[in-house]
Amino acid sequence: MLRRLGIAYKRARLYIHSPDPHYFEKLADVESVKGEAKANPGKVIVLFVDQVTVYLQPTLACAYEERGRHQGLARLSTHTSTQTRVVAGLDCLTAQVVYLRGTYVGE
Repeated sequence: MLRRLGIAYKRARLYIHSPDPHYFEKLADVESVKGEAKANPGKVIVLFVDQVTVYLQPTLACAYEERGRHQGLARLSTHTSTQTRVVAGLDCLTAQVVYLRGTYVGE
């Protein structure tokens, strides 16, 4: 019945919505700075930056599995669950990516 209705078992994605009252003003500022970078290449550089933390050990997740006692495994290594931090920036004009990776990324 679920297949007929187009419904599948899925794990949710994390999502956050920030109702920033100044969103459109900030967006206009970004467009202005991008225009300045285009007018002054090499002098003004605009980077779009993001960061992520990656862990050595796998995480648990829901999934379909054959009926019965068998259960899927998230195999762990004998190492501790260390983390790696990656910070990267994309140059809006050249599409060049610059990044920094390490267990600690800070000033």
